[in-house]
Amino acid sequence: MKDRLFQNDDDEEQRYSADLGGEEETGTCTCRRAYSSERKLFNIPLARAFSLIVTIICFCGGVNFARYGLCTAGMKAIVGIALTVATIFTIYAIYDPTPHPLTFSFGKAHGLPEFLCAIFVLFHGILVGVVAALLAFSIVINVVSFKDFISWSCFDDDDDDKGGPRR
Repeated sequence: MKDRLFQNDDDEEQRYSADLGGEEETGTCTCRRAYSSERKLFNIPLARAFSLIVTIICFCGGVNFARYGLCTAGMKAIVGIALTVATIFTIYAIYDPTPHPLTFSFGKAHGLPEFLCAIFVLFHGILVGVVAALLAFSIVINVVSFKDFISWSCFDDDDDDKGGPRR
């Protein structure tokens, strides 16, 4: 029984090291060695690049929404904080070569195909964004007065002669 238990642990370590290119980490990690078992185009891992492109598109869309779609300073702050935290986490999760939980490499080490690893990372990035938004909301609402939190900044009464709302 003990031999089977230790044998499974050894198999798991071999699976992790195989996903990292079959070598132990030495502190420096090159793309070729770290992502050796993934499909690449010009030495760029395709699924990780897809995840990064989707993350950048979502970040730019979120910045656009916060700038032009929100009219209160408090909500702009909350969305900005959540967007920044989620983007940083997602980029870390995409390119971390060690199989830490919630990373691309973790999904790959547990048998997910590359495309599902990309979805796995993006899903957890969204969850981190939701949690960051809730935390930011609870902090901002306790620090800033409610009047300042909901101060409307999209339309001013003085804009009637200028042709409408400012953008």
